[in-house]
Amino acid sequence: MKLLAQVAQTTPDLPELNFVYGLCLERVGQHTKAVSAYARELALNPHHAEARAHHEALTQALSRRLPRQIPPLARSWHTSLPREVLLRIQNALHNYHYRGIEMLKNPFDLALYPMLLWQTRPRTIIEIGSKSGGSGLWFGDLLTNFGINGHIWSADIVPVTNVSHSRVTFLEGNGRALAGAFPDDLLKQLPRPWLVIEDADHEYETTIAVLNFFHRWLEPGEYLVVEDGIISDLSQLPEGGSGPHRALREFLTAHPEEYEVDGNYCDFFGDNVTWCTNGFLRRVTPALLRAQREARVADCRQLIAAGRWDEAFVHLNDLKAGSPPVRDVDHLRALCFQHRQELDAAREALKEELRYFPDNEPARMLLTTLSVRRAEPDDPEFRELLTVIRPYTMVGEARLRSLYTLAKRVCAQDLPGNFVECGVAAGGSAALLAAVIARHSRRPRKLFCFDTFAGMPAPSEKDVHAGQPAPLTGWGAGTCAAPERSLREVCRQLGVEHVIEPVQGLFADTLPAHRERIGTIALLHLDGDWYSSTRDILTNLFDQLTPGAVMQFDDYGYWEGCQQAAAEFAQERGLRWDLRDIDGTGVWTTR
Repeated sequence: MKLLAQVAQTTPDLPELNFVYGLCLERVGQHTKAVSAYARELALNPHHAEARAHHEALTQALSRRLPRQIPPLARSWHTSLPREVLLRIQNALHNYHYRGIEMLKNPFDLALYPMLLWQTRPRTIIEIGSKSGGSGLWFGDLLTNFGINGHIWSADIVPVTNVSHSRVTFLEGNGRALAGAFPDDLLKQLPRPWLVIEDADHEYETTIAVLNFFHRWLEPGEYLVVEDGIISDLSQLPEGGSGPHRALREFLTAHPEEYEVDGNYCDFFGDNVTWCTNGFLRRVTPALLRAQREARVADCRQLIAAGRWDEAFVHLNDLKAGSPPVRDVDHLRALCFQHRQELDAAREALKEELRYFPDNEPARMLLTTLSVRRAEPDDPEFRELLTVIRPYTMVGEARLRSLYTLAKRVCAQDLPGNFVECGVAAGGSAALLAAVIARHSRRPRKLFCFDTFAGMPAPSEKDVHAGQPAPLTGWGAGTCAAPERSLREVCRQLGVEHVIEPVQGLFADTLPAHRERIGTIALLHLDGDWYSSTRDILTNLFDQLTPGAVMQFDDYGYWEGCQQAAAEFAQERGLRWDLRDIDGTGVWTTR
């Protein structure tokens, strides 16, 4: 290898030299240098198949995938660790000691915390839950070894008295009443940046108290780590059922744009491969969050340019799940859909891009390119309405025609009750129903329009299409998004804005609150897609359907969770629905 290096200095253009040198470097573990050697060989001979194969294999092995930054409430609360491995590690960590002191840390967090300390260099570490003092001792040694001029303040109901370190102060303190251990006068003096670690009794009441106490003190860029959410998996609790997870969910819901769950740590070894599942919180500002999201869009452009379409698609879908919308996310998603030959999905993504960023000319040009001419329907009124609503809906034409026909039938039969649509998106199907009411109803009716008006909530593991979990299809959290003004705009074009009653929020919250206001229902359009959404709709509204009322399920044949929810509800209530197929996806029935 030394001889090859010498020859390379004198005759660097010698054929095969750099390839053989690369093989030697690779053999002794000098992988980065080997990649450079293969690259030099390929520059001289682009057709060198072996050099290219080695270069690509090593480059792929060395390249770290972009960490996924998923909006906090769209993340899974489970670890991807196999349960058998999880339990073996949990058993072992109870026997782990640091410098002879018990320290209940798993191997993943033993690797992640040093990374976090090196990158953030905290001057103050506040640990709630000292246990035996092992972790305080370890953190103190890390600060010393890293040359960080910092100090650890570690509090516990039973203070540590038999461990000492020049960088650690052990305090007596209750996680549910922290003002006693950490009065304002003390906290005001502590140097920045801070790292706060909640590792107390893992009860909801303690974790939420710690989160709320330090929220007013943390500054942008500082971290608050909540340990032991892994209890959800260890105890096989429902999604996010542990005390730390329940507190995190509540806290993050209350502060939606003030914290991010940092995937650089939570997902470094794999999705939530840490005992701090969804627990590495970084304080941010809306402006900082937007800047980070825009930077990730730029990263996705580079991935696409490099031909890494699948990786870009994953990150774009993560970005889509966040709020507020970021320019070009749907445009780039459309390019990915186009690459996958999913042209209908590409068109819908472009429509979503243009709802929020109507000045995005490249997106508009691509939509024009992908547009297809369709045969016009025979019914003149339906054709007229369809022309207006088509840009505002993802619902297929057959299902729109079914809604139109069923709504007209309800009006012709003069069935009592209002119309309800759950899942409005941009408002096209709602405008269609409102137009039928305005033109054909013999009695006064309203159309209640329920939606988040910010995109789909996070799906569950039951929400699958053709064996693919919803997020992998490109239609997970944050998709089907449109502001309420989109609904009002299309209704205004048809002169039916007075018919609609938009209601913003999650079905689980809004439907119970508005049942009395809705009253009797003559037509119910269920377009919530997910299992939980469909259950919420049926549980809250089914009993208000008048005899003979119509229900149309938009995605019954597409999302398995929707079909499961409908089947379970029917079985629980002893119902036998005569479901009529529309187009292989939508179905309708009557009560």
